[in-house]
Amino acid sequence: MELYKTHNINPLSGCLPQVVQIVLLIVLYRVLVSFVSKSEFDGVTLNPIFFWLNLTKPDQFFILPVLAGLTQLFLSLMILPGGETPDVIPNDVKTKKLKEENKKEEDTADMAAAMQKQMLFIMPVMTAFIAVRFPSGLALYWVASTVFSIVQQYFITGLGGIAIYSGRVVKLLQGKKASK
Repeated sequence: MELYKTHNINPLSGCLPQVVQIVLLIVLYRVLVSFVSKSEFDGVTLNPIFFWLNLTKPDQFFILPVLAGLTQLFLSLMILPGGETPDVIPNDVKTKKLKEENKKEEDTADMAAAMQKQMLFIMPVMTAFIAVRFPSGLALYWVASTVFSIVQQYFITGLGGIAIYSGRVVKLLQGKKASK
């Protein structure tokens, strides 16, 4: 807690937006499921059709689940930090104890980066899998809210991690062309 107070960080700040979205997804899911059992509500005939979709049933063409996964990946790449790690213990230390602490610091940073990279690609796959199984209205909400978040993120930080990854891909492709 001392560390959080020193750097003015709220430990729940990363979780709260996800918790709010999960609550909204549960509520939306319950509303869509209740539509399945009713064809009329207060004298109004319900028509849960939007373009080709019956919003109360899973998307049979898998368009929305794929869009949900891709937009989630795009947003995750935008939010991805540049990969800088704070160097608390300088690399040019002389004592053996500080060298060991520096090694631990680097190992921890490497492990955190590997876990973040795994989650970067696992979460969009999980999103697509969930969107395949639930009503397409839920997947439509997921795509719309993620697209809104992408636009919002663009105006706040620009392309963020996408610029980094696209630069790496271009360099990788140029390296392959040069070797041929």
